[in-house]
Amino acid sequence: MSLGLRTIKITLAATIAIYIAQFIGLENSLATGIITILTLLDTRKASRQISLTYLIATVLAFAVATVIFLIFGFQVWTFGLYLLIFIPVAYRMNLQAAIAPISVLVTHFVIAESVSWQWQLNGVLIMVIGAGMAILFNLWMPNQKLKLKKGIKEIEENFRVVLELINQRLLENDFDIPLIRAEVEHVDTSIEDFRQLALSEYENQIFNKDDYFIRYAQMRSRQADVLKRMIDSLHHISLRTEQNTTLANMFKLTSDEFAQTNSGKGLLESISELYSYYRSSDLPKNREEFETRALLYHILIEFERFLEIKHKFYLDKHIRKF
Repeated sequence: MSLGLRTIKITLAATIAIYIAQFIGLENSLATGIITILTLLDTRKASRQISLTYLIATVLAFAVATVIFLIFGFQVWTFGLYLLIFIPVAYRMNLQAAIAPISVLVTHFVIAESVSWQWQLNGVLIMVIGAGMAILFNLWMPNQKLKLKKGIKEIEENFRVVLELINQRLLENDFDIPLIRAEVEHVDTSIEDFRQLALSEYENQIFNKDDYFIRYAQMRSRQADVLKRMIDSLHHISLRTEQNTTLANMFKLTSDEFAQTNSGKGLLESISELYSYYRSSDLPKNREEFETRALLYHILIEFERFLEIKHKFYLDKHIRKF
């Protein structure tokens, strides 16, 4: 959500909450707007969770404050005593996010020098109206599907670039490895940005929750980890062999066909053929060729894992539909 839309949303929600509180005659009605602002978070799930936290903390804080103020009176030091008791209890119950706003409501008791049921109800209604207005306004959330689809295209383009660079490195031994590593870092960044957006979209879903985009981010992240291992092996290859070219062609083919909708099945079949080719090749003629081909074989194994991750994701996606 853009800053402009978020600003308008918060302003409207807080203003309406205050007007409602004033309409029904609540004291300290401006506090309702503050509660709304604090409760209107980035996702529906977060707003629901913080609202529940505030309501539980309200009951607890009012109970503690009532006992203390009835026994010791309405003084600054008794408010400090309330904090001394309420704060550790709130942390123990994982309600620490509510300490500040609820304590503001408790100060209303001190100012009024009363913990009567009317003041207790006044505080509870401030909380209910403020949190309720935040939840109501959070029912409207901009759909992130277009951004997510754009993010998928960006991630896949970044992967294609890395695969193409690996292809070039296999064909040109002096090709810049740090450049490839930099592109992989770019892949990691785009995946993490996408994952955060996917998580936000998921937490804003109310019915028929679909975690496809989160699982997609996890799948691509695992593939990125495999890429890093392949590049570590690639760094040690210094000899050009016939096997370099065949493996480079495989990376080129994968780069050309890299897409969200590609199951990877055909590429895995090509990997199987490449295994057969490697096994039927003549033995290495010297130590350097032996080490190079061993590294190439290791890269091939990792490459197969890379494709299997996508193939499994593709199968799981279709199984979930039935």
